[in-house]
Amino acid sequence: MSYEQSLYKIVEPVKKTTVSRLNKKNKWEYGYNKEHDIVVISKTGKIGHILEIQGLQIGLPLEPQKLPVRSNKWEKIEYPKELGKLKNIFDWRNYPEEKKEQWFDYIDEEFKRRDEGFWFKNNGVATYITGTHYMYLME
Repeated sequence: MSYEQSLYKIVEPVKKTTVSRLNKKNKWEYGYNKEHDIVVISKTGKIGHILEIQGLQIGLPLEPQKLPVRSNKWEKIEYPKELGKLKNIFDWRNYPEEKKEQWFDYIDEEFKRRDEGFWFKNNGVATYITGTHYMYLME
């Protein structure tokens, strides 16, 4: 007999039809949902799995349809070396405008990850980390 410890379990305290209906309209609000007694950590208005950790029920963001395939583990996304030269907002303001434009998409994506969190494959399993955790790992 083997023993497997889990810090969480997937629960269904909300009917699937209710989750689906509210997801269609992006109606899940970030924060505590008193009606369903869950904490929604999704900022997109949609939730996926609901986890229970020591009695606390947490509504995760809806898993993306496709996850980028890098490797099968967390890997730090390399920071562009050219941007590494900028140490503060004043450096950015002095940066030539024509060079700034090439980094707008990258910067927008990083802010989105920091705000909404990040999904990746970990040993073949879709895994979500919060934006704060993502920022910590990127340091």
